[in-house]
Amino acid sequence: MRWVISIALSGLLLLGVLLVLSTVEASPNPATPTGSHSVTTSMFPVAAGWIAPGVGASPGRPMVDPRTGEVLVCRRGGTTVISGTEVTLVIPDYCVVDVDPQTGRRFAVAGTGIAVLSGEQVVLTVTFPYTVVTARYNPKNGLLYAVTSGPGYPPTYELAVVQGSTIVYTRSLGAYGERPEVHPDTGLTYVPGGSAVHVLSGTQLLASLPVSGPVLGVRFHPYNRLVYAWGGDLAGQVAAISGTVILGTVPVTSPVDLAPDPNRDRVYLTMISGGLVVLSRTTPVTTISTPGGINQVDVVPSSGEVVIAVPQANAVYLFPPSLTTSTTITTAVPPFTLRAHPSGRVYVVERGTSSLPTLSTGLLILSGTTPLARLPSGYGLGPVAVWPDTGVAYALDTLSGTLYLLSGTQVLTQVNLQPWMVSSVVPRPESMALDPGTGMVYVGHRGANLLWVISGTEVQTISLSGLDTYPIVSVLTADPDHGVVYAGLSASRMLIISRTEVLTSVQWSMGYPESLSAIAVDPRRGWLYGLGEAYSIAVLSITTPITQTFWVTSLSCGNATFALTAQPFNGLAYAGCGEFPSKQGIVQILNGPSVVVTMPISGYAKALAVDPNTGWVYGALSGARSAVVFSGTTMYTVPLPFDPDRAWFNPLDGMGYVAGGSQVAVLDGPRLRYILRVGIYPDSMAFDPARERAYLTHYGDNRVVIFGRLPYAVYLPLVLRTQRSR
Repeated sequence: MRWVISIALSGLLLLGVLLVLSTVEASPNPATPTGSHSVTTSMFPVAAGWIAPGVGASPGRPMVDPRTGEVLVCRRGGTTVISGTEVTLVIPDYCVVDVDPQTGRRFAVAGTGIAVLSGEQVVLTVTFPYTVVTARYNPKNGLLYAVTSGPGYPPTYELAVVQGSTIVYTRSLGAYGERPEVHPDTGLTYVPGGSAVHVLSGTQLLASLPVSGPVLGVRFHPYNRLVYAWGGDLAGQVAAISGTVILGTVPVTSPVDLAPDPNRDRVYLTMISGGLVVLSRTTPVTTISTPGGINQVDVVPSSGEVVIAVPQANAVYLFPPSLTTSTTITTAVPPFTLRAHPSGRVYVVERGTSSLPTLSTGLLILSGTTPLARLPSGYGLGPVAVWPDTGVAYALDTLSGTLYLLSGTQVLTQVNLQPWMVSSVVPRPESMALDPGTGMVYVGHRGANLLWVISGTEVQTISLSGLDTYPIVSVLTADPDHGVVYAGLSASRMLIISRTEVLTSVQWSMGYPESLSAIAVDPRRGWLYGLGEAYSIAVLSITTPITQTFWVTSLSCGNATFALTAQPFNGLAYAGCGEFPSKQGIVQILNGPSVVVTMPISGYAKALAVDPNTGWVYGALSGARSAVVFSGTTMYTVPLPFDPDRAWFNPLDGMGYVAGGSQVAVLDGPRLRYILRVGIYPDSMAFDPARERAYLTHYGDNRVVIFGRLPYAVYLPLVLRTQRSR
């Protein structure tokens, strides 16, 4: 097997683009820290790569950039950009919904805002009162037509027209709103809303045309220059519109999707009940038998072939222009939607239409009936750890059970852990730890009654059968001071492991059986802490070397638990807990089996990390858009422009890192130094002291960001993929 690295340079970004300097003060005013401040040089991202890049979680319908020919796929947390059959860019935060064909500017939505992008850089933002659903840019008049969704059930939709950065016109659309369409000749904008299509010239409403509702969509026909609208439930309708006049309508049953034929005066319509309806303007030509379901349809411009995604059949149906016999292409995952490209390629998003979350996704790229490539899910990269002796980093793909061995941005090899189970009920079932003394990597999974132990590329397993009623590993933590690894099992049990030997098994509670979600150790004082997944904190006493381990007590910590860490500097342990349904977060500070203080906080402390040199403890306050910093029992809060859920301490620069969404806040104690924009959903961080670099993995887009000491950082987006030798 050989490894290929494809380098896609979108331009050199100076440091000022990569980070946002901040003068935010902590609250209360920062005091002198218990230890000394960091004096090392700060670290910044110096390189980034994607491992097995793909379409991401919850991918939507692809769109084609009219200037570049790139295919853009909105996904959870951002947009994937594909050129041909390769992922060239993943834009975090923003879902691109339209492109200016003249300038190439991209219009992207994120929450209650729309951003104008140049590449992936934001050049302008517009904020709306409510969540932005979609938008359409009109190059004839330079206006942007945005559809927003207000609170309540069912939600209320509104049209907002933007000129520059100003909202100049609004109109209620009622309980339904879909993407507007622009007529390229007249410049008229057609906006579906409820049981009508509103026709606007600029901001002037010319007409509201009745169509069976709710109107599901409007689409311009490039051959006959008409605009088609379709909608309704069982008694559905297709309407052909010219200007502000409905030229004709045709009744249909439960319409789903409509595609115009760019080469002739035809449109194709799919129905939930099954069948492909062929119309000439509004005159029925024929109906082709196809399976029922939420079937999306499109027409290949260069060949006139009609393609239909049929999720119930796990297949794509390809019809020639004559519509005689179809060819069936089976998909690995039910096809969700598709888009035909001017080049003749067809991009099929695999996702399925089940109401349950579908973890596995993909993008099948076809040329006629020939599959050119299939891009994988492209998300799920989770825990990362570095063995200091070799500098090799181990990064785990939590969806496939693939363990990647990295050196910087170079993938050395990969190890497949089997059997690996993906669950939509427990989407993050994995745990991982590296013993720095032996270099052994331990991986646990809640769906397997075994523990994988990896040494280099050699995989061994430790059977957990007979150790518990339902023996699964819920958490792993390495203890380099004692040369062991702790594994939390179900039914309130903990294993202590050396290499591949289970030294002992400790029962830490006699009450309600509870799995552990976090383990922390204070080797200097001999305390071992375990955070139960429901409400408990277990306190155990350990000896050096470990010959005996005793359960001392279990303490109550609210009725929800999130994070745990132990601070060797002062001998305190910190647990992030909470109360439901009051939504009150707390941090409980312990000294061995004693509760020192219970401190109420805003939000929940979802992650905690310690600086053992100064005594600072850093935390991510999820739901409060803040970081929390402790010095002993003194608490400081630092406001952030994002909602965090991860926290680490970087021993290489002495800073605390608090992350969430696509941003990382870097703190020196309670002082916010700067904010970095990284990838989608930062997940795990590991440090290589000998080589002065840190690895940051991203669950949302399989991105690995390398931190180094370059004073002016340059991103080199590297796409890492395997290619078997021929």
